[in-house]
Amino acid sequence: MVSARFSWLLFVGSEPKRLLGSCELHTLLIMKVRLSEGEYFGKKHSEIRVGRLILSESVYVPYTKIPRHSHENAYMILTVNGSQQEELGKGCRTYERHTLALHPAQENHEQTIGPDGFRCLHIEFGADWVEDHPEVSFPLARGACFTKGELAWVTAGIYREFLYRDNVSRLAIEGAVLRALSEIHRNARSFERKSPPLWLRKARDILHDRHTESLSLLEISELVGVHSVHLAREFRSHYQTTVAGYIRRLRIESACKALRGDDAPLSQVALDCGFADQAHFCRVFKEFVGMTPAEFRSEAHSR
Repeated sequence: MVSARFSWLLFVGSEPKRLLGSCELHTLLIMKVRLSEGEYFGKKHSEIRVGRLILSESVYVPYTKIPRHSHENAYMILTVNGSQQEELGKGCRTYERHTLALHPAQENHEQTIGPDGFRCLHIEFGADWVEDHPEVSFPLARGACFTKGELAWVTAGIYREFLYRDNVSRLAIEGAVLRALSEIHRNARSFERKSPPLWLRKARDILHDRHTESLSLLEISELVGVHSVHLAREFRSHYQTTVAGYIRRLRIESACKALRGDDAPLSQVALDCGFADQAHFCRVFKEFVGMTPAEFRSEAHSR
């Protein structure tokens, strides 16, 4: 090791490069490195290519300092475990387990790996793929970051197919990637719109506080003082989904948190998260996440 605090053994792809001297290190830290398609600092454990989509799982050594760099293509990164701090020209991000972020092509950034190391799944988008899917390219052009598990369930199906590959995994991966980007697109666009009126923000807060209850549209509209038709129309316009769809997403996020945290029976998780019964819970969960609650729990506890 060159430093007691930071290890400078860098990996590009799967091949380790030699330890850097202090002069070389200083030069590397101030220059802007651009990595080619499929290249990352970190030890690459495995990779799969689906057309112009490149999925790779990489592991980073604790306390590694990644120099300022950019990537040829836009990519999505899902934190499997560990942590890192990332510096961008416009701010700083903290990655913990289940943090999901998107980087536009050629965006400059640098990272410091946390004390437990960092394992992540990169999903890289070739330029041709982005051009062929303009309907979901908005977040790839602007970038985004979702922390504390927000929207992480949308990529759960991608990681599952990456790990357990069979003869239909390639098709399933592209479908899951498109679905994930569509969901991210809806969330990103909702923040681009004009600020929702106070009554609508209040309605959304009610859903967050009471999404496990059996709420009716009429009841919510009465609580915020507007007509139910007006509420439904404005909610969809600002949040890119229906009130019922928003509640389902909140329930799924609550269920994901519960499944990662303890071993309560699935029937109890279903009731606690607002589902009518276990069968209904399992059906909706698989529709959203791409795997059953039992599969999700098993995978979460294995990491």
